[in-house]
Amino acid sequence: MRKNSRHEDDDDHLDGAAGRFGDDDTWTPAAAGAALIWALRLARVVAGPTGPRGYGNGMPDVVYTAEEVREMVALTDVPRITATSAMISRMEAVLNWQGRYLAVDPALVGDSRVLKVYLRCRANKASFSKECKRRGWGRTRSYEQRDRALSAISQGLVRDQVPLFRV
Repeated sequence: MRKNSRHEDDDDHLDGAAGRFGDDDTWTPAAAGAALIWALRLARVVAGPTGPRGYGNGMPDVVYTAEEVREMVALTDVPRITATSAMISRMEAVLNWQGRYLAVDPALVGDSRVLKVYLRCRANKASFSKECKRRGWGRTRSYEQRDRALSAISQGLVRDQVPLFRV
């Protein structure tokens, strides 16, 4: 099956935006999209799992000694992602872009909804094309709305002279 050359499934061309930041110090739609995806992924890592716990039991928690805890930590040598306060501040600012630049124009309400779904798919590594099909949206029209929303955000960032940052 051949992919559409303009809109490949899940738009891998936006992921390469981080490498193009150094050439031009102005916000582009691709750079704004990459920053939004970065902020959503960081928010998910920082917040951890949310929602109900699911099934549990009424048994009391097991109490471990300090030595047992040290042994378990040594066995699970998993690197933890830590976020600095600067990263958290930047993430909060980026997550406010949709409200700041898209909510002010009633003509962009539909574009904002499509962008929200697109960003959720990208942050969760799901297929945006499949989500469009599930919702009954036209694929080409959805990509156009996404592009229009990212363009409005990048124009607002340039207008407000927000400095470009690397993600």
